[in-house]
Amino acid sequence: MITLETHDNLVRLHTVPVTDVHQLEREQKELTDAIVTMMRQTGTCNLLVICAELLPAALTDMLEHGIARLHILGVRHVAIVVSSALIRLQIKRVVQDAPGNSALFATEDEARAWLKERPR
Repeated sequence: MITLETHDNLVRLHTVPVTDVHQLEREQKELTDAIVTMMRQTGTCNLLVICAELLPAALTDMLEHGIARLHILGVRHVAIVVSSALIRLQIKRVVQDAPGNSALFATEDEARAWLKERPR
């Protein structure tokens, strides 16, 4: 299950643990469309992603395709929070290579501080 909400003038996406990679793939397009709709409604171009301990392969795939698609659709800044240091290390390269302006953080506070410095 994934929750999507607006808070502090940014769109916040929160994932829960996912073990079914195929389920994640099926939901990805619907989720992307929902994010873009919320951003248009709120007038923000910033996205905060809070990742639970997803399977690294599923998370990497979601980031590779999802971030690229979001930037094409007008999302300017994506802050990704992953509490696990091991998973952060595994997906660091994907985030660095993603188009646009994306960054990886250990805590939500760090991510919010980074987003506050970015234009909305």
